[in-house]
Amino acid sequence: MAAAGPLLQVAGGMVEAIGAVRQGNAAANAANYNASVADQNAAQVEAQTAEEERRSRINAKKEIGAARANYGASGVQIDGSALDVLGESAANAELDALTIRHSGAVKAQMFRNEASLSRYEGKEQKRGSRLGAAAKLLGTLGQAAGSGGGGGGGGGSAAATPAPKRTG
Repeated sequence: MAAAGPLLQVAGGMVEAIGAVRQGNAAANAANYNASVADQNAAQVEAQTAEEERRSRINAKKEIGAARANYGASGVQIDGSALDVLGESAANAELDALTIRHSGAVKAQMFRNEASLSRYEGKEQKRGSRLGAAAKLLGTLGQAAGSGGGGGGGGGSAAATPAPKRTG
């Protein structure tokens, strides 16, 4: 029965190592899922931004067209200061559209960065769990070797026989 102790110790260490690897794999899978969600969020932000930019340009064209029509209905010639006002409106509209584009690009990049970080964390968790499992196995094997089978066959009788006492 004494030999069963080290075997059970090794078996327990193996179970712990397998558990550590599985835990690392689960953490890596969760990190990869989070990265996938972040990638999807980035794509969604890009699509929304493109649509918002398109609408901004359409609205600007409508507003500038309405201003031109109002100038024409009022008898104002489209030159000089009226032309300057329309040009300024067009420039501001373009600036608004570019600001929308830039803001969307920044948000999408934040999601991409989050995805990259999640993937990296997943890889590191997986690697760390494998190193931890290896360390657990080595430690268990070392403990089993030190506690169980090391002394040869007659180790039990030496402890049972007391040393003779000296008298005199």
